[in-house]
Amino acid sequence: MRLKKSQITDSEIQYETDRETMMRRVGYKLHRGLASMAEVPAKRPRVVILGTGWGGNKLARGLDKEKFDVRLISPANHFLFTPFLPSTAVGTLEFRCIQEPVRTIKGLSEYYQAKARAVDTEKKVVTCEEIFKGEQFEVPYDYLVVGVGCKTNTFNTPGVSEREGTEVFFLKHLYHARMIRNRILECFERASSPTLSDNERKRLLSFVVVGGGPTSCEFTSELSDFLKHDVSRWFPDLLHQVTLTVVEAGPSILGSFDKGIESNNRPPCPPFSHTHSPQGPPFSKSLYVSLSFFKSL
Repeated sequence: MRLKKSQITDSEIQYETDRETMMRRVGYKLHRGLASMAEVPAKRPRVVILGTGWGGNKLARGLDKEKFDVRLISPANHFLFTPFLPSTAVGTLEFRCIQEPVRTIKGLSEYYQAKARAVDTEKKVVTCEEIFKGEQFEVPYDYLVVGVGCKTNTFNTPGVSEREGTEVFFLKHLYHARMIRNRILECFERASSPTLSDNERKRLLSFVVVGGGPTSCEFTSELSDFLKHDVSRWFPDLLHQVTLTVVEAGPSILGSFDKGIESNNRPPCPPFSHTHSPQGPPFSKSLYVSLSFFKSL
């Protein structure tokens, strides 16, 4: 039996309207709820990388950030292009030219400027110490990548550790190059003082490079060019007192290179070059050219 339109009351019409509106709202909310559940991404495995050097930086940039939660831990907040480090120590290149900030890595979840002090492989937690106040904190991980590099071995040479940062410098980090540049300029400024004795002036103008590897040879060449082209204009009266010494324990420098390269660059040590080796004086032709200008001083 169908009711005529005239037999349907206003209250019944309002009821049907409210019921349809409510059902539409429930359906809309249910649809939104299901859609939002579908949009929740699966938890990404966390990859913690220790170190921002060649290995750590390359891996952090190459990992797919949509698949992995990538986090970096290192006291250095930049990647350093180490082959050009000797050039920055004498001003051939500016420091900003050989570094890339860590936070330019796209998709990086977090970076902590800290040192890793302990690793709990059972709990999968790294204990870190931030470099500013020394406070410790923990970072959990699913995968851990260790690329922290190593420290220079001093072989317990007396005086090296005690004088580090004042008269003894390493060349592995950017702040090392800054300290070397400042110290070189300081030595010449102090040596120009008329109150100094000849022995003190000679000490200030004596530069010793320990090691005959590629970094030492590159730095020696850079320092030699710096003395020849820049210091000669700024301190012409001091150049004749400058000495530049390379100390190498082996029979020749660049020992890690192929023997063929070494044999093609082995002229005899000239009397004016300040190169010392317990087992023999030969050194590379490039280093010979860099040091040869001292003959005319």
